[in-house]
Amino acid sequence: MSGLPPQELVEALELDEQVAAALATAVARHADREWAAALLPHPSLRNGRDLALLLDPAQRDAWLIGLIRTAPPAEAAHALLNVPRPWVKPVAAVVIDRLISDKDRGHFLLGVASMPDGFGPDALPLLATLPADLPADLGGITLRAARQFLIFNQTIDEAFASTQPPHLQEEHA
Repeated sequence: MSGLPPQELVEALELDEQVAAALATAVARHADREWAAALLPHPSLRNGRDLALLLDPAQRDAWLIGLIRTAPPAEAAHALLNVPRPWVKPVAAVVIDRLISDKDRGHFLLGVASMPDGFGPDALPLLATLPADLPADLGGITLRAARQFLIFNQTIDEAFASTQPPHLQEEHA
């Protein structure tokens, strides 16, 4: 089997959780991006944080979007907790969709509620278009709080931008 690319080797191997974890540790230690991309989607791998951080941002975001859409709530929340924040707009959009539509959101909701820094300025247009009558549950409260926080930050940034010296205004433009 040697000589095969990592993707084909991972597909050919019968990995249980213990072997997948050991392989993930080795891949992370060697910081091998190709192996990380091949191993990360494997169903036996339970914690892919170190591998996800090895991927280029586009690969990581694609993996994360797929995981948020399909993984159990706790696993999806754990993945969000372990990637850089704020999340890019496509990731934030999937998080918002899951918060609104997932009836069995459980740990996912609690995890996202504990990450107010997950929604960055790029998510404001998404949050601003949410209906005013979001449910009064934790999901609705989390989305309303994120929207209010980002609007507040934007207002503060705009207010102070006009009082900064010109050389600082250019840096923040």
